[in-house]
Amino acid sequence: MKKTSIIGVAFAFLGLGAATTSCEDMLTPDMTNHVEGDAAITDTVYYFHGILKSVQNLAERTVILGEARGDLTTTAAYVSDSIYDIATFAKAANGSNGLLDRSAYYKVINECNHYIAFADSMATNNSQYYLRRELAQVQMIRAWTYMQLVINYGSVPFITAPVDNANTGWEYSAPKATRENLIDLLGDDLKIAKAWSDEYGLPNYRSYNTYSGTNIPSQLCMFPAELVLGDLYLLRGASQADYAQAAQYYFDYISDNELMCTDARTATHARMNYGTPNESYGPSSSGWGSVFQSYSLGGSNGLVTVIPSCAVSTMGTVLTDVQQVYGFELTSSQNASTEEGAEGEEDVTTITGSIVPDPSEQYQQIAPSSAYLQLNAAQNYAGTRMYGSVAGEDELEYYEGAGDARLYFSAPKVRVTESGTGLTKTPRYIHKFCYGGSYNSMDGVFSGFNFHYAIPIYRAELVYLRYAEALNRAGFPQHAFALLTHGLNPETVPGPDDILDSVRIVNGQPEKVYYIDPLVSADPEFAYFTVDELRRAQAVPYINTTLFNGLSQVGIHSHGCGETTLDTLYTYNKVIAQKIADESLRLGSSEEEAQLMAKRYLRQAVDDEQGEGTEGEGDDEEEYPNLPDPEPAPASELEINAIEDVIVDELALELAFEGNRFPDLMRIAFHKDASVSALQDAWSEWAQRQSAATGEAISAPTLPGNYGTEWLAWKVSRRDVNLAPYENPTEKDNNLYQLLLDQSNWYLQNPN
Repeated sequence: MKKTSIIGVAFAFLGLGAATTSCEDMLTPDMTNHVEGDAAITDTVYYFHGILKSVQNLAERTVILGEARGDLTTTAAYVSDSIYDIATFAKAANGSNGLLDRSAYYKVINECNHYIAFADSMATNNSQYYLRRELAQVQMIRAWTYMQLVINYGSVPFITAPVDNANTGWEYSAPKATRENLIDLLGDDLKIAKAWSDEYGLPNYRSYNTYSGTNIPSQLCMFPAELVLGDLYLLRGASQADYAQAAQYYFDYISDNELMCTDARTATHARMNYGTPNESYGPSSSGWGSVFQSYSLGGSNGLVTVIPSCAVSTMGTVLTDVQQVYGFELTSSQNASTEEGAEGEEDVTTITGSIVPDPSEQYQQIAPSSAYLQLNAAQNYAGTRMYGSVAGEDELEYYEGAGDARLYFSAPKVRVTESGTGLTKTPRYIHKFCYGGSYNSMDGVFSGFNFHYAIPIYRAELVYLRYAEALNRAGFPQHAFALLTHGLNPETVPGPDDILDSVRIVNGQPEKVYYIDPLVSADPEFAYFTVDELRRAQAVPYINTTLFNGLSQVGIHSHGCGETTLDTLYTYNKVIAQKIADESLRLGSSEEEAQLMAKRYLRQAVDDEQGEGTEGEGDDEEEYPNLPDPEPAPASELEINAIEDVIVDELALELAFEGNRFPDLMRIAFHKDASVSALQDAWSEWAQRQSAATGEAISAPTLPGNYGTEWLAWKVSRRDVNLAPYENPTEKDNNLYQLLLDQSNWYLQNPN
């Protein structure tokens, strides 16, 4: 039953911390590292920080809009009308609450347009083009803001000229930006900004004071050009070239900035009551949770871009809506201490504050969904025995029923007092932005919550997962899977020296053939790589494992599922076989037909691997010079679609509740819609080939023409179904499902 939220009215004003500021805002830059005595430089820097301040007003709606509409959350008992309308895709009017105010995006855009129009990119000081660094960043902020608009509203007016009065009519006369044309509309401005960003780097104003006792490095609040551009190309996804371009940008950012994916950010299970009938599991360690406990640049937490929040409303913008919507009552306090200055100097007043969160049933409006909890429970945790048989060697032992360990540090159990009864209960609360520091192993609950003074926009795992998504759609599903399971580096991917060639005689004619060194292909870590994909990878600049050496050290799946290097279930062929079975079942196949497809895929994969190891046996190539190179076979559309679904699961397990989920589902739905014909052909051809080879009738499922749209509708309509991810796939919220079959209902309502 829906109850009245204690903070429902707050959304008319955008929450508790509604932008009370002072002349010494937290975003006031430290000018000691800039040229002194030049008013123009100082003025543009302050104006630039005014733009960053306006971006703060987009932070919380980015998270709430992105998660409330997805499949990983559900509305709680005390949900407000504002949140309920968003979560149920009601067509609420623009401006009806603080989350539905398109003008906040255009405020940022108009400020960027003013800056770009009046800041002189040719101005020099000491022979330096001192404004280009900020100009490049302003261009990226404007592009990122437009991207949020088209994600949320679908089609929006596109303006690049400053608007200084209300009578220009730009809302009606401007061209419309969509995900399909946004890159083209931004055009040369983005190219120039990218070149300047490459040459001059990101602006650096040291750090911003949150007034909580911690500072946030200013460069952590910038939007890297490669990531914004990668997102734009991935969002458009008009062709394989778009995916390749996106992959290139993500690759460049990872390699140029030495962005690491390591086991330092891992959540693990501990075994309780080991070896007894009451054996159970609890959290052991969480470097993974460090993302939401600190604010370092280039540190172990993997943060790339955040939007900062202040602890004291008189000193800056306080961002509290996300924490409140996720169920935390917040208590703020501040202190001022004055230190007497030396003779002839002014006294120094230091202001500090804190925000203390406490879980409250009456504050919780969004909770983790059944679909999210079931997805976590469905994961196999590859643990190890307490004592290996050989010193230094791990023995694989699956922790039965443990699931993904990231759940502990994403949506743990929390003790709250039930309103009206005074009884205590332990529901799950999303605590990524109010991280719990204490765990009670007796009842499995977290406590001791700490307010997080930043909202992450980009972090290392998000970049890696989008790189994997782009790689997969660019035709490299095996390399994409490596990012999930073992990492992408010279130790986990065969290199050029591992590809051998020979000659075989077919019908009396010599043919050059390529194959993987049998000593390499026999290694389980390398077994799923085909010589065709490895050869194609050699021809593209966005796959270079040498540059990733020391960066992509582990697979992202290992962040919550144990030792994926030992896991014999989470392998390329097995996960694809399972996804083939899952999708065929979802699309109407019987359980028997679905399992038969999976078995046939696994048998074919084994046959292919065995055949590949022997196809190189033949004559010496030197006897047949100048033989043409055979064209490597393209990737299977069936495998690309399956790996994409695996990535969708990993996006949920790693990035849940951070604001990405509904945009992720939309983007991937567009990808699936665009490739439906090729996927149908690939599935039908594969089924026919298997039937002919085995004599067993296998019928490929018939894909709907709006395959991706239907897939998204199904995913979201299952969010409250308390079943395993593909269990009883016809069970769903039919009203919501039908609503989401119309893409126009995915978007917020533009102003009339």
